[in-house]
Amino acid sequence: MGIKKNLCLLSLCLTTSVSFSQQLVFCERVDSNNGSPYNPSTTFSMSRNGGYLDMLVTLQRPVNSDYVTFDLFKINEDSHEVFENTIRHQVEPDFTWFSNKTSFFKEGIYHVYVYDDKDQLLCAGKVSVKTQ
Repeated sequence: MGIKKNLCLLSLCLTTSVSFSQQLVFCERVDSNNGSPYNPSTTFSMSRNGGYLDMLVTLQRPVNSDYVTFDLFKINEDSHEVFENTIRHQVEPDFTWFSNKTSFFKEGIYHVYVYDDKDQLLCAGKVSVKTQ
């Protein structure tokens, strides 16, 4: 996992200066008919009991996988990633977009990496979760 994580960190850093056709969008919900995000943002407020948001992945080409994995890392006070969770999500090989509703219970900044079933990085994103 060390090499995979290091490559992902490099990829996340590069996404700020390079435009990719793959995209990870955080939103309140996703239209199940066309994959449009509702209220997309990089910052969300949730109750102290937690809440959820949708993570929408859009691709230029079909995913060509039977499942994808979402790896979630919380950024600690030293700005290091701390593993939180891996979510495996079933997809169809011809999907060009898919979403996953994810619960968050802790305030903080999260890095999310999305991989296909061959462990190839599809996209990555960052979201900030605040509690009210």
